[in-house]
Amino acid sequence: MNLLTSESTRLGFIGIGNMGSRIARRLLERGYKLTAYNRRREAAEALVKDGATIADSIATLASNADSHLVVSYKMTMQSKASIPILKVSLLTSAAVQ
Repeated sequence: MNLLTSESTRLGFIGIGNMGSRIARRLLERGYKLTAYNRRREAAEALVKDGATIADSIATLASNADSHLVVSYKMTMQSKASIPILKVSLLTSAAVQ
């Protein structure tokens, strides 16, 4: 199995919301090279001070990264109560170390 290491891995990160920004910052703090994309560009730009690069499109992000993380969050209705669901997907054949 190939491991993702901070020295050799370029991460593409899609979804810089409340949860995604925290995950992305932790990856940057650990030395990963991270390119961020968000529909609201200013959310992604907040990561620049932490060392992130901003992609203008998902296509640009995909071409500049070895592995991609997608964070999505949505509210669903179940039994008349809103339940938040967080989904994080790592799109790669390697494992994070």
